[in-house]
Amino acid sequence: RQFGQDPDSLLEMFGFRKNEFEDPDHRVPFIRGSRLMEACTKATGSDHIGLLMAKRSTPSHLGLPGFLAQTAPSVRQALEAVTGNLDLHDDGGVARFEIHEEFCSLSYSVHLGDVSALEQISDLSAGMFCGIMVYLCGSEWQPLTVHLARREPSDRSLYARFFRGPVFFNASETKVTFNNSCLIKQPPNANELIFRHLQREARLTHDILYEGSADELSLVIRRCVLENRFTAKEVAEVIGLHERTLHRRLHAAGTNFRRELDEVRRVLSEQLLHHTDMTVGEIATVSGYADASGFIR
Repeated sequence: RQFGQDPDSLLEMFGFRKNEFEDPDHRVPFIRGSRLMEACTKATGSDHIGLLMAKRSTPSHLGLPGFLAQTAPSVRQALEAVTGNLDLHDDGGVARFEIHEEFCSLSYSVHLGDVSALEQISDLSAGMFCGIMVYLCGSEWQPLTVHLARREPSDRSLYARFFRGPVFFNASETKVTFNNSCLIKQPPNANELIFRHLQREARLTHDILYEGSADELSLVIRRCVLENRFTAKEVAEVIGLHERTLHRRLHAAGTNFRRELDEVRRVLSEQLLHHTDMTVGEIATVSGYADASGFIR
């Protein structure tokens, strides 16, 4: 509407009903939602719809992960809760929170194939990360750097103004870095009792959604690939299984580790080839190949 377009016709075109968005527990299929975002981008002629969505978002829009963040006793626990439970809100991407010696980072990467509007999704996820940090730490908070998994847009000054920090494009994953001194801060609405209750709710929901490791394997492998870990042993350790147990469960599910790893590599490399200007050699390295020739083959 801000761009003079009628959203109702686009919603109808992609099979959405307006009352679906009135139910906070309704889950929009990730791929169908991404196609709607792509259509909105084309209809408005704007390549920063994702930023505008991020500007209007709050932690509560993430559902249970957002409520966990708001009630956590510390910023560190808030970020661990968001990234550890984002799959309860978002079944298309993988979020990571890492603490380094001199800084911290929040990262997001789409693990599904055939997803549209990846540029807008990258903008939206980085913008929401920054919005969460401002909520937790106060309006004075600023990122050290912002890395976007997309080609450089025609107007990059808009991004510098929005993020209030250095912005880099053509990244292998969307990432926001910031000072780790804020981790011990207490969020404005911290409530340890409610936080523990929500943690139990999250564990129960995970148990319902994931009855076996094969169901969440693509998320775990995607996370491991981006952390330069490519073996079944490393993935099994992340899940908390013995390597032989992982192989047995994959076999019972009608697949194997090599097939799952190759699929994650395929999706990741296709996204980077289509939506960034990274070189083939750079994408080969991110995907875990020793050289470009093996990746090309």
